[in-house]
Amino acid sequence: MGWFVRYAAWFSTPGRQAGAWSALGIAGFALGTAGVMLLLDGGGSGGGPARVDGTPTAGAIAATTPSPSRTASSTATAPSATPSSSPTPSETPSPSPTAPPPTPAERTATPAPEPTEAPATETPAPAVTAAAPQAGTFCDLVSSDAPPTAIFGLVTVGGENAAQDVEVTVLFNGLSAANAERPAAGSYKFEFAMGPEGCVNRPGAAISFYVGGQYVDNGFVLTPGEPVFRFDIAVE
Repeated sequence: MGWFVRYAAWFSTPGRQAGAWSALGIAGFALGTAGVMLLLDGGGSGGGPARVDGTPTAGAIAATTPSPSRTASSTATAPSATPSSSPTPSETPSPSPTAPPPTPAERTATPAPEPTEAPATETPAPAVTAAAPQAGTFCDLVSSDAPPTAIFGLVTVGGENAAQDVEVTVLFNGLSAANAERPAAGSYKFEFAMGPEGCVNRPGAAISFYVGGQYVDNGFVLTPGEPVFRFDIAVE
């Protein structure tokens, strides 16, 4: 019992107990592995059914191989003495007749394309230039006692602002009075004072213009008390 007490005292600590259990587990795993190996080795060394080798022997191959027949040479067919008939010559097909090419009269004539008339282009008629108006007696009476009457507006030629060198002539009763001022392209201005009888710029005179060889009537009439007239001129 003394040795048992000594071993028990040696395993009295938890650390030694854990080491002993680990060693015991390793020894058990080793013994189990050895047993499995012995079992497998014993099953393959003997005691089982004998294996049959499926490879045929040389004698078996010779017994099963049929010998060549000796009657093959005696059964050959003798050549026939009757000559074969000569081949019948095939008939050569005659060429099909080819139609002769059409004569120039038979050929289909291609109709010539009809001429297409180009659309007529309308040429704008030139503007008729009227004769210059006759000069009338214009009385320039602008003074501090007679404030001026003003006529002004825009002036265009062919839809564009008239250049400053285009003359705008003011007419009274169809008679030329004077040329209007052209402060800028596309505009005009004319200042005057009404005169007495004998002057073209007297009260009641009709106002019109002569621009670029064309007469332009606005329907205005000089009326005392109306100092300003606005009229836009447009000519082609």
